[in-house]
Amino acid sequence: MYADLKFINGYAALRHAGLDGLFGFSQYGWMPTREALHVVQKETEYGGMLSLMGVNRLVIGKSVEFTIPSLLAKGWLITSYTDEGIVIHRAGKAEEWPRAWAVKEAEHRKTLDEVIQLIRNRTSRGVPMIVVDTSAQPAAPYTYGSPQVRVLSESYNGLIAEVRNSSWDTSALIVFSRPWYHGFHAQLDAKSLPVKLINGLFPAVEVPAGASGILALRYFPLSLFWGCITVVLCTLILAVYLYQPIL
Repeated sequence: MYADLKFINGYAALRHAGLDGLFGFSQYGWMPTREALHVVQKETEYGGMLSLMGVNRLVIGKSVEFTIPSLLAKGWLITSYTDEGIVIHRAGKAEEWPRAWAVKEAEHRKTLDEVIQLIRNRTSRGVPMIVVDTSAQPAAPYTYGSPQVRVLSESYNGLIAEVRNSSWDTSALIVFSRPWYHGFHAQLDAKSLPVKLINGLFPAVEVPAGASGILALRYFPLSLFWGCITVVLCTLILAVYLYQPIL
């Protein structure tokens, strides 16, 4: 019944702390009614967290069906009805939100919990951009440049974009619309750059002032590297064992 939908919540042994904190997902993807109401009321505006994540469809359960009129007023349209809920999608600008974009201003906070609380308890309609930075000190938001960003290709494990930061005195902060995990690596024309965590959810890369080139973001954790090495070694050992002469 939901065959054409890709869900951001569902059973996962590897839980995402940012998703859990921002949306109240359980390990099995279940969302309490109060959390569902929070998402519907606060994050369904264009430019809200759902837009930043690239989410353009929702399944509205029966317990919160009364929110449908307010969603229709925000530009969402009903796609289909099922026994379990109503499928809606965002019309018009849903597909326009880029997979990689530049942030002009960002706050810095020391802990993920602090970032999540600031986003959930905000009073403005827009989403503040907040970098998780263990060395952050109380200060005004950082200001960044306005580079040109053009996505060249995207795959399951990464994204490649052309970046041109024309400012010679201000770095640029590029945010990627995909969930952050340990194991992301970034390179600008083969030069490694650190990957930051922003809003508890997205990977971001700071491009130096005046820098331009091809920015590549790839997910390849150290555990995957050692896993591949282990598989190769085990395969070689098994091959030697199976093909050794029988004495």
